[in-house]
Amino acid sequence: MMNFEAIIYQKDHSILKIVLNRPNRGNAINRKLLEELEVAIDEATKDNEIKVIILSGKGRGFCGGADISEIDFHSIEEVEEFLRRFHVLFNKIENIEKPTIAAINGYALGGGCELVLPCDLRIASETSSIGVPEIKMGFLPGGGGTQRLPRLIGISRAMEMLFTGEPLDAHSAYRIGLFNMVVPNEKLIDEAMKLAEILVNKSPLALKMAKRLVNNGMNMDLRSALELEIQEVSYLSFEAIKRQKGDAGK
Repeated sequence: MMNFEAIIYQKDHSILKIVLNRPNRGNAINRKLLEELEVAIDEATKDNEIKVIILSGKGRGFCGGADISEIDFHSIEEVEEFLRRFHVLFNKIENIEKPTIAAINGYALGGGCELVLPCDLRIASETSSIGVPEIKMGFLPGGGGTQRLPRLIGISRAMEMLFTGEPLDAHSAYRIGLFNMVVPNEKLIDEAMKLAEILVNKSPLALKMAKRLVNNGMNMDLRSALELEIQEVSYLSFEAIKRQKGDAGK
């Protein structure tokens, strides 16, 4: 495992905490942070002991977006390459076969908002805020924001966030389903750990299949998605019944 600088990789038995560790830069995402997050997700994928991942930020904010001090593009191709790096990371977070929880302290703006969207669950502190302010600078979020937001909160709400660039406070984000839970600031990590511990005690196979069914089904027509559900749940149910009968016979 590499020595991390831009993140903190903290494993607590079956729960992995990944903490963005650039508090003096608002945990802004630079190339090093992108690289280390990719490595961390790859490590978590291979580590069978890890059952749940919590993603949070050190300091007063979760993540303020991309680090503009590193942005110096000379061509459209360079912009595309930069954005693809974000997509690679966010797709890895979305597709990892383990539950992911974003624990959002303070602001999650621009790329910071896009970083929490592929997580399965989002818990926020009472003083947190989330938004995609890019339109105020004449462009749009390019790390999946225009696609994941409407899938999470609906087209109209997503359009409002994208058009205005105004952030939502924690309770407003909760009301539209962007946050699963809003908790007092000082209890954020404790509540994230409580939720993680609940998930640790669930069937890893069932969690993996639930995630696969929802994520894949969202990109299929309903009939195909229902057929996928029948196939996956039939296998899962058959295996569960076999285990229960085996346990009963002991």
